[in-house]
Amino acid sequence: MYIEGPEFSILFHSGDGMAARRAQVRRAAEAVDQLSENDVLSRSDDDLIAAIQAQLSVHVPTLRRDDISFERKMRTINRRDMWGEDVTVEVPVFYFDVPYDGEDVIFSMTPTSYSSNPPRGEARGGVLRTSVVGEEDAAKVQQELNSTLDRVEQYLASHRQMWSGLESEVANAARGQLAQRRQRLNSLGQAEAGLAGFGFKPKAT
Repeated sequence: MYIEGPEFSILFHSGDGMAARRAQVRRAAEAVDQLSENDVLSRSDDDLIAAIQAQLSVHVPTLRRDDISFERKMRTINRRDMWGEDVTVEVPVFYFDVPYDGEDVIFSMTPTSYSSNPPRGEARGGVLRTSVVGEEDAAKVQQELNSTLDRVEQYLASHRQMWSGLESEVANAARGQLAQRRQRLNSLGQAEAGLAGFGFKPKAT
């Protein structure tokens, strides 16, 4: 007997969470470079940084374990009987849909702390789907489901720890880039004023 159906992929496995975190901080400078010149020169740092923080914030999912739904299907599997012979049997599969609040992509990324036995499932559209296979006792089904969800929660807790402090790092990166860009725009403005002083006329934009 096993908990997750083989049709489910391993969660928290296909992407590097720390690399994604570093990339998110780098995007703060890119976001500053994408601001209009008028915004950089006329809006306050706090206003611009708050907008960039909102744009780059990461929401680690929170499972809503009080709102789980399920369905039962039957599956034909091969297993060995008590004499060691291969036999084909039909077993129940209980599928569980666990709603969550947060970003789907977190379920694909490995956090800094992880185990050698990550859970399996499918996370999409705010619903985590997993299954219990081959068990017909309700208490044991619940026990195996809880074991899977507890492992998911451990990975999510590790993600929360890894992503903590992101807002302040994004703010620092954005603030430094804003200072550089504003200084350059002021220098360019002085150059344009100098050219106008020589009698050149700027084109209307």
